[in-house]
Amino acid sequence: MHLALGNRAMRPMSDFAIQFNKNSFGLVPSAPLQVPSPLLPNQTRELALPLSTLGPVMHMEPLNNLQVAVKNNLDVFYFSALVPIHILFTEDGALEEQAFHSLWNQVPPEAEFHHHFSCALPTEAVCARLACANVHVVASRVNTDGSSTLVSVSMKTSGGLWVLAQLRGGGQLPGQLATGAVAMVVRSTSPELAPCVAQSIDSLLSN
Repeated sequence: MHLALGNRAMRPMSDFAIQFNKNSFGLVPSAPLQVPSPLLPNQTRELALPLSTLGPVMHMEPLNNLQVAVKNNLDVFYFSALVPIHILFTEDGALEEQAFHSLWNQVPPEAEFHHHFSCALPTEAVCARLACANVHVVASRVNTDGSSTLVSVSMKTSGGLWVLAQLRGGGQLPGQLATGAVAMVVRSTSPELAPCVAQSIDSLLSN
């Protein structure tokens, strides 16, 4: 977690500590919050807090909601954040194509999630960017007439939940995922994950 802590009070701040409420993925700080003290009025510190997924689990609404409390010598401050789901994807989430289709067919079509977004990246760049977030490319195919490209991907969360997605775009050049709209379909054995995953993939490819 990247934090920017700014002191807008009239007194120095010290003795910082942080705590997470129970959340859907067991996220907890894996080290104390280290803030150089004192934090003077109108001063801001940027920090990186390492996390783990070894904490207690409780279903949140929305699923990726994280409630946080930061304590110091003056008060306790509360805020919430939406966790980008892709930070929870693991390296062992790659599937062979046959296993992908087998798992895909286990999820009924009425449970799938549809999402549209804009992307102007060539397919090779799309696959590379997704791979950096442990979104594993299972297959990438171009229609025989070159009018569209279909990319199938698999993901597994740190809690062992599988998510599959297919991205289809129509590029002006063969192998280009899109010059505009991309249609994405997400299926998961835990359907409530699908909207969060779609938003994460959108942010990975739109920025």
